Amino acid sequence: MFLVFLLIFFIGNGIHQTDGQSDNFFSSWKEPPINSGIGEGNATVTVRENNQVGTSTGIKLQVLGGTGKISYILNQSNPLYFRIGGANKDEITTAIPSDFEMLDRITVTVVAFDEGNPQKTGSAIMTIFIGDVNEHAPTFLREVYEVTISPLFDIGIAFARLHAADGDGSSPNNNVVYSIEGGNTNDAFMIDSKTGNIAMAKQLYGYDITPQYELIILGVDGGTDPSPLTGTTTMLVKIVDVETFSSWKEPPVNSGIGSGTASVKVKENSEKGTNTNIKLRALDGWQRNIIYKIKSDHQTFSIGGPNGNALIVEEPIDFEVVSNISIKV
Repeated sequence: MFLVFLLIFFIGNGIHQTDGQSDNFFSSWKEPPINSGIGEGNATVTVRENNQVGTSTGIKLQVLGGTGKISYILNQSNPLYFRIGGANKDEITTAIPSDFEMLDRITVTVVAFDEGNPQKTGSAIMTIFIGDVNEHAPTFLREVYEVTISPLFDIGIAFARLHAADGDGSSPNNNVVYSIEGGNTNDAFMIDSKTGNIAMAKQLYGYDITPQYELIILGVDGGTDPSPLTGTTTMLVKIVDVETFSSWKEPPVNSGIGSGTASVKVKENSEKGTNTNIKLRALDGWQRNIIYKIKSDHQTFSIGGPNGNALIVEEPIDFEVVSNISIKV
């Protein structure tokens, strides 16, 4: 009998503690809606960045089942981005402006308590996502770019690539679309709207009449909040005849002025991407940025390297199959 009495005592005492604890909680949260729990749980909302201090986030707090005036306090880690505000002290307002590029979400705990006796209380963990505002315009690295090309450069092959950085932290705010807005006489050039690659749209036979084009390049981001932003730069394209170079310095050519022939050696079986150590260098170009291109049908070599003037192996060569290859650069 003694053992049975003790067992009944502890079960009854446990029920009493649970009922007493549940009386301390509100029946539920009405605003913002809580996705779990009775009187406590989690909620997620989105708030635009850069709101002025004291601006309502649109989060209005309301619990059900309380007695008298309901008060709210906000627990959060430093810095204190939000506070309890509004006319009735039942809204979450901004304490300092938030920056999406620094922090894309902030977690706070809201505690509510009433005037009853015993006092009821409840808490809600809120994840406040910061909405990215389109505040950064596309920015090109330079105000003016310069490039020199031959009037016989291949149509559709990129000879330059422009890039505009956008400081916004999310898409489409930082997606930049490129276009040529001015200086494109006779539609001589085209630009890839996604990559910023610039290429000739037609052969420039009139290089002696139009030795330079001043292209105005526009970059527009995809932001709509509050609106798209733009950035511009200038691309100076100078046209120079390939046969106006006085000579080649590397590799040395043995005949001609600005053109001729040269002989070099490359080891067989070199892997794809191997630098042949052949460095191309022509003298007396309009700019130091001289573009080199192989004018051949085969795919054995390509032009590459950090400065775009090295001969690179594209396909391994077998001496027993072929002992020499002629290419035109």
